[in-house]
Amino acid sequence: NEPFGVFAAIGDSKSNIDIKYLDISNGSEAIINGSYISGALSFYNHKLVTINNSNIFSNVADDGLNIKKSSIVLTNNYFYNNFADNVDLDVCIGVISDNIFENKVLPQGAKKSKIFDINGDGIDLSGSDITLYRNILKGFPDKGISIGEASNVVIFDNDFIENNSAITVKDGSKAYLISNKYDNNNINIDSYVKKPIFPPPSIYSYNEKHGDDVKLGRGSEYYFSEKSLEPSQLEYLNIFKYLNTKVDWILKKWIKRSFAMSLSTL
Repeated sequence: NEPFGVFAAIGDSKSNIDIKYLDISNGSEAIINGSYISGALSFYNHKLVTINNSNIFSNVADDGLNIKKSSIVLTNNYFYNNFADNVDLDVCIGVISDNIFENKVLPQGAKKSKIFDINGDGIDLSGSDITLYRNILKGFPDKGISIGEASNVVIFDNDFIENNSAITVKDGSKAYLISNKYDNNNINIDSYVKKPIFPPPSIYSYNEKHGDDVKLGRGSEYYFSEKSLEPSQLEYLNIFKYLNTKVDWILKKWIKRSFAMSLSTL
């Protein structure tokens, strides 16, 4: 079957999107009113985009899901076998929790180049402030999570399995890694400057063991502690300072409550 195109909505910064129990596959990309729509499912310039209990899979666009300039909540979804990036977020704020991101094993003899891009990522973040909690990212030929363009990201209690690079931090971004699990990735932590207009990235790791599976580019900052963070210490993370002024109060309350409850069990 030929790809159908895109399902997209461009908002006015006041609009809300709320999606539940959606299955979408075989989408591609489009140009609509002069705007390039890069994801089979695309939402641009909304106050809040919420997607839960949905399956986004086997799309042939550059992205399975692309969201720009919006607050976001993605929970309990399954993203798999999308051609390049499963989720691409540009200038977004919010939370990604309890999802599965996966490139499944292909049948013997399948032509991989026609099914997925070898540079595809589970999640690609640019200029975004995101909390990732209790997700599974498995089997990506490039990166489980790519963090770039001065993003601030908290990554807590996620599972990274059989990716080329579990987490890549680039271009002035800050990543706070807390109690994540790593299994059979080629590289657990990678960092570098891709775009010279940005300074080197910074990585803060708590209660994790990486061994030799860390690859740091020139100038990258890497702070490591085997101790866990106390809930009260979250206030010192840059992303939470940012949330105090930038995020809708409902979203901010959801993130802080979920972290306080989870960290109290460590």
